[in-house]
Amino acid sequence: MSTLRKWILAATAVGAAHCSNLPGIPSLLGDAEPDLVPLPAAGFCQSGGLLVVTVRNQGGGDANATTTSIRFTRGAPADVPTPGVAGGRIAMLSPVGIPQECFAPDCAAQVTVDSRNDIAEADENNNTVEVTCPPPS
Repeated sequence: MSTLRKWILAATAVGAAHCSNLPGIPSLLGDAEPDLVPLPAAGFCQSGGLLVVTVRNQGGGDANATTTSIRFTRGAPADVPTPGVAGGRIAMLSPVGIPQECFAPDCAAQVTVDSRNDIAEADENNNTVEVTCPPPS
């Protein structure tokens, strides 16, 4: 393991003791199980009325392909195929169009990675985030 990676893991371990329940804050990658969390790709809400999700595996084990679900307050839900993600890596998912009827004026959505519980994870309680998007300009 490179010196830089060891330093990053050590620094992260110190910070993770206080922030381990926040999505995107890595657990110790020594965990043998995967741990998938949804993250914004430079903000979940993109111009043109798109929602973009990045899936991070903050565990040490590899995660097989699964499904990420997006449930809007109004409009049809979306299930997005999610590729396998190696431990400590990320995968950007295909953008999803936000249904026009969802905006009233903003659109709320619930994003859940591994929505079908296909993967045994180190933490099953960090798979969902709530997102609010403004109407497209």
